Amino acid sequence: MSPAALTAASATLPSAFAITTTFTAPTQCAQSVGGLTMLENDGFRIWLNAPLPVPGTTVSSCYPDQFILSFLLQTGGTSQAPFSALVCPDGYTTQGPFTSNYIACCPSGWDGFAPASNAPPDRPAFGGTCFTNIYNVPIQITSYDNSAIKASSIFTATGTSDQAYAYPYEGFALGVAVLKGTTTSSQATATSTTVSTTFDETDVGSGNMSRGAVAGLVLGLLSLVFFVVAFVIFALNYRRKRLTDRKKQFSFYDSHIRLTDSPTPMLYMDRNERESPDAGSYAGRLDDKKDIITRVEVAAPRPRTVYEMEAMELPVTKTKQLPEPPKDIELP
Repeated sequence: MSPAALTAASATLPSAFAITTTFTAPTQCAQSVGGLTMLENDGFRIWLNAPLPVPGTTVSSCYPDQFILSFLLQTGGTSQAPFSALVCPDGYTTQGPFTSNYIACCPSGWDGFAPASNAPPDRPAFGGTCFTNIYNVPIQITSYDNSAIKASSIFTATGTSDQAYAYPYEGFALGVAVLKGTTTSSQATATSTTVSTTFDETDVGSGNMSRGAVAGLVLGLLSLVFFVVAFVIFALNYRRKRLTDRKKQFSFYDSHIRLTDSPTPMLYMDRNERESPDAGSYAGRLDDKKDIITRVEVAAPRPRTVYEMEAMELPVTKTKQLPEPPKDIELP
């Protein structure tokens, strides 16, 4: 990148770049110089394709011109807007979407993306990093001290939490409609952040149910529960009514023993339906011609109901025959 182009870009506040084609990095960006770099001036952290490994050295061939220019302006103190249109480079995977059609791009096969703790709400990937675990995995790195390349060697991380990092691309996906709401972006790392998910009904994909379908399903389930409860209540009331009717029919025989396997049936009658006298009135006169009303009881036959009840089987008993007396003994 020429100094004139960098100076011209610095005069624009803020600048918005667009990446509208798929960028393919040279082979060396995944190998030797420009691949994984360990930076002494960054606490010996390992970065993929560090754009500015040491002051005065820029590794620009591994990035599109728009990215490296935006990165250098941001590093120099000029605030940069996200890419107005973004197509992830070859070998990168989309993270998100986050807010609206805003996305981030991280290297494919890496473990995930860690947002910055103070990222703007409308730009959640700004300041974040892509990461992957490198514990016990031999990797080729290029080491830098504070001024230049120091060595290129095979490095094996011995710490279980050792990771390599990469700068994400962040901007608005090219050709993607603006979504109302936000989407959850789960991050499997100690610095993970979760963004809530809300979609309008018109934004739901073909693989999901719309609000109308969900409402219909809920209504159907409520109707089913209502009918089941109504059936249970009806069954309990019907059973209670049958028990009540039987209790009224045998009010004086609430508790009785039912005998079975008896050759002789057992009979009993309902006391409520036996013959009982009725009360009546009789009008007459006495000798002193005073009227008097005499209350008498008139026996009125009522229908009698006989119920048959089985009895227990009679016990089997044995009899013992006594011996006959001697014949030579005279009986008195």
